[in-house]
Amino acid sequence: MKRAVIILILFSLLFCGCTTSKTNVNTQSEEKSYNNYKKEESQKLENNIVIPKKIEYLWVVNDGDRRVLQVALADENGRIIRVNDGFIYVEVYDESGKIFEKSYPIKELENSGGYYIIKLPEIKGVSEKAKFVVHYKYNNIDISKEAYGTLPRYSLEEINKILDKKYHEHSIKTHVEAYREPIKVRFIVTEYGPCKFYNTITNKIESGFRVDFTIENENPSLFYLTPTNIMLLAGDKKYGLIYGPKKLKLIYDGDVKSYWIFRMPETTKDLRLRFEVNGIVYDLPLNVSE
Repeated sequence: MKRAVIILILFSLLFCGCTTSKTNVNTQSEEKSYNNYKKEESQKLENNIVIPKKIEYLWVVNDGDRRVLQVALADENGRIIRVNDGFIYVEVYDESGKIFEKSYPIKELENSGGYYIIKLPEIKGVSEKAKFVVHYKYNNIDISKEAYGTLPRYSLEEINKILDKKYHEHSIKTHVEAYREPIKVRFIVTEYGPCKFYNTITNKIESGFRVDFTIENENPSLFYLTPTNIMLLAGDKKYGLIYGPKKLKLIYDGDVKSYWIFRMPETTKDLRLRFEVNGIVYDLPLNVSE
């Protein structure tokens, strides 16, 4: 009898152990299947993202002082498509350089007849003509297209302030001076570098090399300074004056600030500013190295 009871107990333990083991195996199998399912579904979502091959159309539409961009994306066959992820990145350039940039999530853009509508804020330019560049970006994908349009234009005063600001942000600050005893005038170069300026003769934004200076006058009988042979020297090459005063009104025991703009030199090595006043030569090294 005792032997029968022992056999029954052992059988019960073995049965329970098998059941538990089987249950654990089933749980692990179900968890693995669920993880595989999630991975497959995630892969399906990734595969379902429509990726364009090119920007087929880009139109710039005037809406008062604002500009509206209409962008159509296409597949490899040129068919207009809608995409469900990515960004539209917009850049706007005028003659002074880049003046606007912004990224727009494509999910948030209005789509009308296959065209994504991008309503830009009010943008002004130093020139009426502008270039609009649009990128579609998704992960490592970057496709782009550009188009030309117009912008409302700043006033001449506003243009000069903008170009001055850009020049001062990138110019080289210095203090190079020359004093000539016969006329008792000290000429000091304070700043120099490449610049853009609005040429009132051609009515265009042009490039040049600007030199800012201060004139200190210690001569009570000298009221005007009229420099001649004004030039920028780069090595053995000469670059003429294209913009700036040729007659400067002086202040006794005071200073006057102004600038000259020259043609852009081919190199910035061994730059010198040279001019004459009543036959007296001023020659100032700018000490620029590339």
